This record gives sequence, C-alpha cells and structure tokens, in this order.
Amino acid sequence: MFVRELMIQDVAIVSPDMSINKALELMDQKRIRHLPVLDETRRLVGFVSRQSLVSATPSASAALSSWEVKYVLNKLKIKDVMKTDLLTVSPDAPLEEAAAILSDNKISGLPVVEAGKLVGIITDTDIFRVFTTLMGARRDGVRATVVIAGVKGTLAQIAAAIAGAGGDILTCSAYQDEQGQWHLTLKVADISREQLRSILLGLHSIVEKIIDLRDSSAIKPS
Repeated sequence: MFVRELMIQDVAIVSPDMSINKALELMDQKRIRHLPVLDETRRLVGFVSRQSLVSATPSASAALSSWEVKYVLNKLKIKDVMKTDLLTVSPDAPLEEAAAILSDNKISGLPVVEAGKLVGIITDTDIFRVFTTLMGARRDGVRATVVIAGVKGTLAQIAAAIAGAGGDILTCSAYQDEQGQWHLTLKVADISREQLRSILLGLHSIVEKIIDLRDSSAIKPS
C-alpha cells in the first residue's frame, strides 16, 4: 500500500498571514487537525497542527478577559508559530515509510509533496485505519499469537496446516522482539479456537509457544 492510496487530497490550506484565530475556526469548521501553509506562489512554506496553535494561545493563568484573548489570537499570525523545518513524504512512498516518519518524529501529520507541489496530507489517523484492516479488526475469527522458530519455511508450514484443516487466514503479521524471538499473530476464519490450538500444538517443531489464543469478534466502526 502506498501513501497516495490513503492520503487526504482535498486539503484545506492557510497563508502565513492568517490569524491563529481564523485558522482554529477553519479547523473546527472542517473538523481537521493539520493545515499546510502556502505562500502567494502556492509554495509550501510551513505546517501547523491544532496542538501547536492551541499551545500558542494565552493560558487561563494569564488572567486575560475573553476580549483580550480574542485580540491576542487575531494579532498572532500563522507565520509566528508554523513549523518551517518541514518533513514531507512522496505520494509513491510505501505506507510504512510515512508511518516510520510520523512515529520517529512524534508528529501526527505529514504533507505529501510531488514535484515540489503539495498534493495531500497523511495523518496518524489514516495509518490507524489501515492498521485495523491489516490486523483483521473488522472481521470475525480466531486470533492467535505464537512464538515461532526463525527458520525459512515456517510461515509456509503454518499456512499449509491451517488450510489443510479448512481454515482461512484473514491476516498474518510477524515481528522480532528485543530478545531475538519471532512473534507471529494470525486471525483465522472457518475453524474453531480448539481446532487452531490443535494445529499449532501439532507444529511443535516450529511453533515454540502459544502466547494468546482467543475468539475475536469484528469491531464495528463507531
């Protein structure tokens, strides 16, 4: 999956000279958390999040009247608070690249730039939405997490055993922990929890430990 498949293309934008107050109103109206900042030539020059704008507003301890707070917010401009050392991502970048940039830099949104032009935004919410699909959260099944041998052909053997019992693997993901052990998480349909337990125990040469095994109902969108 690539960034262009998931990015928001209908992007609200602001100018460096827009007031913080107007930008917050735009965010409330559009129900968004990020705004790219474009100059008069439509060049991307900055990026702001709702958190950064709120952080720039006077706190309750400032003991200002509501009129004074509004005055300050109208005087403060986007250019006064925008992030200018921009991190961006290409629309053709793999989704995991965008996820790594967001995670490594502890940020919640990225401008998507192609040939020097802003073409979209991708956010942590978009990544989470894909994560729910990749982990099978929207489908019923049996979920298992096991420790597996780190040898070639392990996944093929597990998949063959499940298919041979009539099971359908909905999702499959693996990672290596800090101790070097490989953990595999599966969500399987069309077989029972006990059937899956029996299959995994029968693969004792490659399935070293069953960490978790449970029936997992689909989580409906709220």
